Amino acid sequence: MANDPEFYELAVAFPEAVLALFGIPAKVRYRGEAIEVKAMSGRFDAVLTPEGALEGVLIEPVDPEAAPDAPRVFVEFQDWQEPDAELRWALKLVMVRLHTPRDRRGRVRFVSVFTRQRFLDAARGGADMQDEEGQEVLTFRPRRLLLADVDPARLEAAGWPGRILLPLVGEEADVVRNAARWHRELRDDTTRPEEARHLAEDLFVRFLSGRLETTDVYALLRSEEDTVENTATGRALLARGEARGEARGEARGEVKTLRLAILEALDARGLALTPDVRARVEAETATDRLRAILRAAVRVGPDLEGLFPA
Repeated sequence: MANDPEFYELAVAFPEAVLALFGIPAKVRYRGEAIEVKAMSGRFDAVLTPEGALEGVLIEPVDPEAAPDAPRVFVEFQDWQEPDAELRWALKLVMVRLHTPRDRRGRVRFVSVFTRQRFLDAARGGADMQDEEGQEVLTFRPRRLLLADVDPARLEAAGWPGRILLPLVGEEADVVRNAARWHRELRDDTTRPEEARHLAEDLFVRFLSGRLETTDVYALLRSEEDTVENTATGRALLARGEARGEARGEARGEVKTLRLAILEALDARGLALTPDVRARVEAETATDRLRAILRAAVRVGPDLEGLFPA
């Protein structure tokens, strides 16, 4: 999850969208928050490890007293191949439960969301912990969800929040066919505050760029009545592209994000995106070089001289 800030932003800003993804009816308002197990008081005497903090997302009712049966929902989005991921999640969940007052524990649901079939196939299927005699003392079987298997109709039925996640679910061909309409409906719903609409639109396009090739996303956005430079997403891509690239290091998807940011920066400035320029951008694979091209795209003149640093 540390490599997927979009999911953190989604859970915090639009927890109802996450609940719609799982098909969990929200009887009361929920809030989403990130938690770090290492920040809790329960610790081993000493742990020497090269890994960073273990992070997760917890969604819990804002007012549990209004609906005491509403479950706390723990979520992990798995966007890489890790056979022991569910064992790690089990340990985190145990720690969270131990350090939650008994009168606040209530019901719990845990959902592991896999963004690709190969990540789901690599998972070992939960966690079994045993005592010295080999007796099982803990069985952890989270609900597993593969995004591509989710029925888009469920999210469409959920209304505006569900539309944010539509690029991630269903068949890819359906996403390509419907993305422009979904984006337009999400953007044009004036019943939502402008700030929320801008954030939702940005998340939608970022999810879409993660599901499809960059060129496909660009073509889909250009096919709409309003071109990308007239949207909140277009205006934010340049700033976000470099910031996300620095934050995500060598994470999967960074190259795609930087390529998209370069193309959008040039287009927003009204500079000619010839097939040769587009091909050269998409041929780049080094993140450091892509960041340099992105910086040049902000300043380069109409002749594009200096766009591709030597």
